[in-house]
Amino acid sequence: MRPVATLRFARLLQVVVLVLVGAVARADARHTVPASVRAELQARAGHYPLVAVTVFAHDSALIVFEDSTYTGKALVAGTWMFGPPVTEAEADHCPPQKVLGRQVARTFWRRGGKDADLKTVIVRMQGTIGLDRYSFVVIQYNYFAISSELAALENK
Repeated sequence: MRPVATLRFARLLQVVVLVLVGAVARADARHTVPASVRAELQARAGHYPLVAVTVFAHDSALIVFEDSTYTGKALVAGTWMFGPPVTEAEADHCPPQKVLGRQVARTFWRRGGKDADLKTVIVRMQGTIGLDRYSFVVIQYNYFAISSELAALENK
């Protein structure tokens, strides 16, 4: 095969795999998040509209927000941030752009994830305008970031 044809075939194969993986993930996902939990997540996130909450299998969740200030240019320039500026005490060893996401993840964990043995919460922010609607930032929070066990370990 010629290099251009090989590249096109590789891209087509990537798309097919992503579609299949997405279909399997959706088939395995539970979409039963109570309205009260969604409302609490929206209240925690403030003016960022909550788009979706999906629980996968039993140990992970994806929470998606839209952010009209998110653009690829702002992300590359380092000027975009999810949430308001925070103090060092509020950040608590977390990069400032991750603080609001961690608060959202902890809220979700306390409102049902703890009982469901949730291990990972992924918070995704996506743009709203032009091509930025199709780009996003994903922040993954593991069990220690969302539970209080990390704080307990640090205090020992």
